[in-house]
Amino acid sequence: MAGILSGMLQADFDTEILPQGNTRPVMRYQEEASFVRCLAHILNLIVKEFLATLKASNAAADSLIVEDLQNNLSLAEPHSAFSRVRILALYVSASSARKKEWRDLCQIKGMNSKLIQYDRWNSAYRMLNDAWNVCV
Repeated sequence: MAGILSGMLQADFDTEILPQGNTRPVMRYQEEASFVRCLAHILNLIVKEFLATLKASNAAADSLIVEDLQNNLSLAEPHSAFSRVRILALYVSASSARKKEWRDLCQIKGMNSKLIQYDRWNSAYRMLNDAWNVCV
């Protein structure tokens, strides 16, 4: 991974020829015209790839399971621990009454009541940490 990041960073440099004939690296950064990836975005991509390696199902598949849960309150097939927590978070998000109960429970436990956001790298960590704190 370090080699990939190094290659990405070095791709942003050109060499500038100085009047004396020497060269030095010059970054091709053009302020707003340049696209610079945010470190948080890179971390989010790494976490998503890590979860894929752990065989955690994706958000779309878990959303379909939540639709099935509206009619039948059981999981028909085995899922990873991460997927079960995400399914629970999506299930809570699907109803305003369940959201209110979640907020009340979080208030009792002294926790933040925010639910999962898929574009935030720390959302998966916070979701698992909150699930652990509720159970303990």
